[in-house]
Amino acid sequence: MGTSRRGGIVARVRRRRDRATVKDREPFAAAASPSTPGARLATPGPVRRRRPADSRGMPGAAPPCEGLMTDHPPAFDLLHQRYVDSFARKRDEIEQAWKRMLLMPGEDAARTDLQRLVHRLSGSAPAYGFDALGALARTVDERLAAWQRTPAHRREPAVTLANDLQGPIRSLLAAFAAQTSKAPVAAVDAESPPLRVIVVEDDGDQATQLAAALERHGLSVRHATDSAALWQMLVTWPCQAIVLDYWLHGETAAEIAGMLQRESSFARIARVCLTADIGLPLQQAALSAGCDAFVLKHAPVEHLVAAIRAHVASRQTL
Repeated sequence: MGTSRRGGIVARVRRRRDRATVKDREPFAAAASPSTPGARLATPGPVRRRRPADSRGMPGAAPPCEGLMTDHPPAFDLLHQRYVDSFARKRDEIEQAWKRMLLMPGEDAARTDLQRLVHRLSGSAPAYGFDALGALARTVDERLAAWQRTPAHRREPAVTLANDLQGPIRSLLAAFAAQTSKAPVAAVDAESPPLRVIVVEDDGDQATQLAAALERHGLSVRHATDSAALWQMLVTWPCQAIVLDYWLHGETAAEIAGMLQRESSFARIARVCLTADIGLPLQQAALSAGCDAFVLKHAPVEHLVAAIRAHVASRQTL
C-alpha cells in the first residue's frame, strides 16, 4: 500500500473519531456556561432536593417525627402490673429454694432450682424497668454459675458457697419486700432529691473513684475516713445509706455497724459492707453486726448501687 493511500485512511479514521467525540459531548454541553470560556463539562448526577427550613429557620433540618408514643400502651401497663403482682410468688420461690440449699448445701437439685429462678429474674426484671432487682439476681446467678463451671476437684465446699451467698440473697429478698407499688426499684422520682450516701474509706484514691462511680448512678456522696468523721457527718449531713470498707485504720466495718445498730436514731440508715476480701468470717462478722449486705470491691458498681437502693427502700419501712 502506498504512503499517500495509507495517509488518507489514517486521516479518515481520525475525522470519524473526532465527530464521535463531539457527538458524545453534546448532551452535556448545556452544563457549561457559554459566558465562561473554558468551563468544564459537568456530568449529570442525581437530583438532590433541599429539605425545607425548620421552625428555627435552620436549612436541611429533618422534619419532626409524627405519631411518636409518649406513653406506654395499655397492654404494656397491664403486663407490667401482672409482673409486679408476681413479686410475692417469685420471692417465696427463691426463699424456699435458698432454705433448701442451706439445709442441704451439697444437694444439686436445690442449687439448680435457685440458679434457675435467679437466672430468669435477672433477665425479666430489667425488661420491665426493675434494673436494680435484675442486678441483684444477676449477682447470685453469676456466683452459682462460676461455682458450677469450676472442675469438681477444684471447687470450694458447697457450704462455703452457701455462706458466700447469704449477703446477696438477703439483698435480693429485701428488694422484693420493698416493692409495694408498680414503681420499679431503680426508678428515681424526678422531683425527689438523690439518695445521700456516706462512703467510709481510709484510702483517698479508692474513695474518690467510688464516689465518682456512685454519683454517675444518681447518688449524692460524701466521704469519711473513719468512724469519728462519720459521726460528725451524720449530724451535719443526714444520709440514707452508709458504705463501709471493712478494713479501716484501727477499726472494722463490723465494729462501726455494731455502733450504728445500737443507736435507734440510725435504724433507718442502710449499711453496706464493701471489701476485697472474700473470706467467710468477715462476711459473717459484718452481717451479724448489723450490715445489710456484703459486696465485693471487684464486682460491678451496679451491684453496689442495687444493694444500696434495695436496702434503703427496705429500711424506710422500719
